[in-house]
Amino acid sequence: MYSRPPIDRYAFGFIPWYGLLVFVGILVALFLSKREERRLGLPKDTSLDFALLAIPLGIVGARLYYVAFQWMLFEDNLASIFDLPQGGLAIPGAIMGGLLAAWFTARRRRVPFLSVCDMVVAGLVLAQAIGRWGNYINMEAYGFRINDSLWQGWQFFPVAVEIPMQIRGTEDFVWYWHLATFFYESAWNLLVFITLLAIRRHAKRPGDVFCWYVILYGAGRTVIEGLRSDSLSMINQDVRITQILCALGCVAVAIAFFARRRNVPRTIPAAIHDTLLLFSVALGLAVTFVGEFERNAYGMSLFSMSQLLVMLLLGVNVIVCVLRAATRRPVRIVNASFWLLAACFGLLLFFGQGYEEQYDVGNLVFIQLFPTWRQIPAMLQIAVCAGAFCFEAFKPRRGKRNGKRRSAGT
Repeated sequence: MYSRPPIDRYAFGFIPWYGLLVFVGILVALFLSKREERRLGLPKDTSLDFALLAIPLGIVGARLYYVAFQWMLFEDNLASIFDLPQGGLAIPGAIMGGLLAAWFTARRRRVPFLSVCDMVVAGLVLAQAIGRWGNYINMEAYGFRINDSLWQGWQFFPVAVEIPMQIRGTEDFVWYWHLATFFYESAWNLLVFITLLAIRRHAKRPGDVFCWYVILYGAGRTVIEGLRSDSLSMINQDVRITQILCALGCVAVAIAFFARRRNVPRTIPAAIHDTLLLFSVALGLAVTFVGEFERNAYGMSLFSMSQLLVMLLLGVNVIVCVLRAATRRPVRIVNASFWLLAACFGLLLFFGQGYEEQYDVGNLVFIQLFPTWRQIPAMLQIAVCAGAFCFEAFKPRRGKRNGKRRSAGT
């Protein structure tokens, strides 16, 4: 595929590609929501009522979120706020608008709010996968520049994409290779969509599918957001607001899954097990942001090594929990699956230290700090812990009472 986005941003000469792709995504989401409406047994046209509210509220929320964190681009020309064909719609704002629409729809239809959320999230994430290609056309949502000398072998699509940069003091442009983060997120959203289709048939409570959307999409977006060079930021451009919201969303769902468990025995080993899993969630969040906020914390320092070592040890506990839940049997230390997962986890941690590089553009010198790949196992650990809490909440427990065996309800 050609690596340079087309200069003409209009399909057929007059329809903005960005708007067209968003429109296609909305139609796909509406179609899938209609199917989920029937599967969940919701009143007829609940999905249509939701769409009539969600489309305007989502667009307004997406635009307001973007404008709020890019105010310097609009303060001198307020009319440009309404220039949507040029891009500038932030997905977190659209999700907030959609949640508001789901709440109104649930009240009007007198159905559970979380059931409405479950109805729409599969279509939503697929629409996000489609809409990301509008960023390709608009030449936005790309990542850091790939240095010609160090990363020349990776200068091809879909790993990278060419973005034009104007030469200072001239009207000429030079095309530079940047990480194709829009494609990473589109591909990840497609995987999340497939996963949600599998999860939805095994969901035990209203809101389960929505919670898994928050976990899976949030984990991927947290990592990908760290690779972008045009993130919405605050506090001297060092704090990526979307990254924070996504990571905290994953942690919130993990805590919610933990809090709703009822069938887990309250024994001392279970308490230790819970404490280790909760600490794994907290450490995963810490590891995610240490490298992000401490821009120079990429070397193999004593602090970095100790942090990773503790995370690796906790990761072993998480792996044991997952294998035990999957096989319904005790996990032995000689189990090949255990050592394979532990080795993969360790490699992700220790090869994800990050680095810094320097390159020249004209008379300017840029110091490029790549976000650490430690975020990948860190967010994975949070997601797996959430899964352990979720599965344990419905794990059947057998006991004896009056000489008869019984099974706890879910």
